Amino acid sequence: MTNISESNSSDNPKRGRGRPKISDEKKAESAKAMRQRNPTKQIPETIAIHSRFFQAYDTLLERHEKSLEFPKIKSTYEFVKKYAINHGNFTRLREMPERYALPVIFIYYLVNDYSISAQWILTGNGEMFEEHN
Repeated sequence: MTNISESNSSDNPKRGRGRPKISDEKKAESAKAMRQRNPTKQIPETIAIHSRFFQAYDTLLERHEKSLEFPKIKSTYEFVKKYAINHGNFTRLREMPERYALPVIFIYYLVNDYSISAQWILTGNGEMFEEHN
């Protein structure tokens, strides 16, 4: 019978709560696999949609500052609060488009609640705002 104190720690490397230590090689393999699972983050069209989303968002913020009588966003705080979005995640999404994919639901919010054209956000064709009669 082997005493716990006699076991060789190099035979079974552990870290906290009995979990095995993950090698740098395994970490690199895992990161590569994650990038392959979600390659859309690197597609130019995805980056362009991301850019148009924030262009529309900024326009809606500017409308508030100019007090125009159109749908508008008062502040980033009000926007993220209204839709229960984590403010830090929203900021990171804006600052690192190559790293974070824009959730489709965010596009829906602008299209449904602020009359932004879905065609414009997705393709860049047409006008930014939908015309409603």
